[in-house]
Amino acid sequence: TAEVLGILPIPDEIRTSGAMMPYVSGLDRNQKHHFLAEMQGTRKPILPVHTSVEKQLFRRLMNSNPIFSPKSGEPRWREAVKVWNSNAERMDDVSYKLVEQLKTYYTKWKSLSHVKETLSLSADLRRPLSLIIHDPLRSTIAPTVPEHPRQPHFVTRGLRDVPADSLIPRTPNLPHDEIPNTNNAFAVGERRNEAQSTAGPDPPSPSMDIDFSSTPSAPAATRTSAGLSRENREQTELLARQQVADSLAKRKHVQVSRKRRTCRKCAKPECGGSQKVANCKNVCRDCKQFNCRGRNPKYLERTCAEGWNV
Repeated sequence: TAEVLGILPIPDEIRTSGAMMPYVSGLDRNQKHHFLAEMQGTRKPILPVHTSVEKQLFRRLMNSNPIFSPKSGEPRWREAVKVWNSNAERMDDVSYKLVEQLKTYYTKWKSLSHVKETLSLSADLRRPLSLIIHDPLRSTIAPTVPEHPRQPHFVTRGLRDVPADSLIPRTPNLPHDEIPNTNNAFAVGERRNEAQSTAGPDPPSPSMDIDFSSTPSAPAATRTSAGLSRENREQTELLARQQVADSLAKRKHVQVSRKRRTCRKCAKPECGGSQKVANCKNVCRDCKQFNCRGRNPKYLERTCAEGWNV
C-alpha cells in the first residue's frame, strides 16, 4: 500500500500553496536534515521555529513586513507562509514552515512581547529592589559553611549506663498505699527461689521492706544472651517507677463541693420541689401563690412573672 508511518510526505497541493520546492535527491542531499526533507518531499525540511536565526527573522518580519503586521487583526497567514518560505530559499539556517507552525510561534511571540512590555513599564519600580538583591555586600553577612559535614546520630549499643544513686525514687509525703513498688521482679524472684531451695518454706514477702541502697545488682553470669541485660532492665524499671512517684507527689486532689439543689418555686433546700416543682407545697417566693410554677429554669435570676414572659 501507499500508507506511510512516522514522517508523512507533504501533499503537492500544500507544497505548491506554500511556495516550497520539491526534493531533488541529486541536489538536496548535502544539507542538514536531508533525510527528513527526503521523506517530506520538499527541498528543505519543514520544522517549527526553533533556531536563533529563525527567531530573528520572525521578529524582523513582524516589525517591517505589512503582511505579518497589518494595521488591524492578525497576519495574513496564506501570504505570510509564502514570504517566509521565500526567505528560507536564500538563508541556510531557515527551514520551510507551514501555516500552523507560524500561528503557534506567533502566539508564543505575542505573550513574550507582553512580558517584555510589562518589565519595561515596571523597570523604575523594580530598580531599587534589584539593587538590594544584587548587592555584593550581602555575601559578607552570609552564614559560614561548616568545615566538616554534620553526621547523623547512630545508636551503637543499648541503654545508657546510669549511676545507681540517681535511681533511688523520691516519694515524699505519700500515703502508704500510693507508694510505688520499686522492687525488681527479676531479683526478687531469684532470691525467693534461692530461699525456697535452702530454707524450705517461703519467706515473708519483702514487697515493702527492701533497702534500695543495699540491694545487690544481678550478677553478670545470669545475664541473658538475647535482649537487654538484667541491670539495664532494673535501671529501666526504677526510672519508670521514679517518674510515677514524682507524678503522684505533684498530683493535688481538689475536692469541689457541689451546691445543694433548691426548689425554684419557694427556694427552700428541704422542699420536695428541688426534684420536681410539682412536689412543692409552699407558696411562690415571688408572687406568694400556691398554684405558681416558679421561676423559669433558664432565667433563674428573674422573677416568675418576668422569666416566663421573655
